[in-house]
Amino acid sequence: MNVTVAWIAYPQQYKGLDLLRQIIDPSATIKGEHRVFYIETEDGFVYNGLIVEQDEETITVAEVLQEPDDTVLVYRDEILEMEPLDISPMPTGLLVTLTHDEILDLVAFIAANGNEGHEVFSR
Repeated sequence: MNVTVAWIAYPQQYKGLDLLRQIIDPSATIKGEHRVFYIETEDGFVYNGLIVEQDEETITVAEVLQEPDDTVLVYRDEILEMEPLDISPMPTGLLVTLTHDEILDLVAFIAANGNEGHEVFSR
């Protein structure tokens, strides 16, 4: 399930109710490496995406999270404006389409870091 990738990397940071809050409102707390940026260039192009690589001269942006290898290279000297956004790339309203048991399974999956043999699945 691609939408859980950001949380799977940090299951120990959010536990129980805090984890559920992060799923319900993913923009409440956004880790730096998951922050989406607005970038506008001199030639009028606008990019919204995650910075996946950067150096002194360039920034590589992934605009579509489901296609992380599809990136755009932006030269720093061509950037007019660059701002971090307060919107998580994780979808809101995820739980609306799930049943009670599916929500519990999702929280357990994330808390267990994807390990189905983890103790949270026995609860």
